[in-house]
Amino acid sequence: MMIARCLMTLCLVCISVHGNAETIRVGLIPWIGSLPVAVASAHGYWKTPNLDVQIIKLTDNKSILDAVKNRRVDLVVTNLGLVYAFRERGAPLNILAETGLAIGSDKIIKRNGVRVADLQGATVGVYLKEYGVGAFLSRFLATQGLKSTDIKLEEVSAETLTRKFVEKKYPLIVTYDPYAQDAKRQGNGEEVADSASIPASEGILAQPDFEQRISPVALGQFYQGWLQAVNWINHDATWKALFPVIRSVASEPGQNFTELDAISILNAYKFYGIHPFFLRNKAGAGPKSAISTIRKYLIEINSPLASDSLEDLVHTDKSWQAAHAAVENAQ
Repeated sequence: MMIARCLMTLCLVCISVHGNAETIRVGLIPWIGSLPVAVASAHGYWKTPNLDVQIIKLTDNKSILDAVKNRRVDLVVTNLGLVYAFRERGAPLNILAETGLAIGSDKIIKRNGVRVADLQGATVGVYLKEYGVGAFLSRFLATQGLKSTDIKLEEVSAETLTRKFVEKKYPLIVTYDPYAQDAKRQGNGEEVADSASIPASEGILAQPDFEQRISPVALGQFYQGWLQAVNWINHDATWKALFPVIRSVASEPGQNFTELDAISILNAYKFYGIHPFFLRNKAGAGPKSAISTIRKYLIEINSPLASDSLEDLVHTDKSWQAAHAAVENAQ
């Protein structure tokens, strides 16, 4: 997915220190990427003397961005390409780690009967107006003989996007599951592309001074708990135990969310276990590769953000070392 998640589709993490324990507050929003947070919390993987992880709920894009800009949060677990969106909106975050891949959860849905090549000048709805989404959409439009400058983008929440698509406000939308499924079912929609061919790197972004304020022990325990949760998701969980957790983190209250929806969402996301996590984050290999793809799009549209160096954006060394030490000590 070019943007597997958005400012709407992310976990937010903030940290403060109380006594000997460093408290990390994690905010959950409807998104499959939140699954390890919910699992780690429910299974007690973060219960250590040095770490206290608390989960809070956040709602829309504005509240999330405000929380970051006003420094009520220090870490953001989301699509790594969003580092540019945060910086452009006054929140110069850095990349700490790549934790997974979105491999198809972003969808481009058109209304049946619409010819994409005829959409020059049309308004297209997107769940987030940012560069990762723009790059994903631009690649699709090129296959239809259009450029990204041939259409206008309008950003609304994923839930509102589905409603307005059903109301025929938009001929084409960029959204993600489970909202993409709703758009197809309720709005006579047809999926014309997904992000499986352009996997989007997911991971953890941080405030510039976060690494100076968090101890290696607490940081390592956070990653250790995360990796334990991923191991449960990837290997140990039964479907009977996993489905309710997916439903709790990936759907809105009252939303018609079926087991087929959960399977579709889970199949479009890859959580890194221990070995892929260390391989992808060693010397920033994975994050730098992911950001390079978005940077090419920034150059194409003459964005000044393209001048930000990868070295300034990617700070994986401390996370890699802390996680590695925690995992080694646990064995």
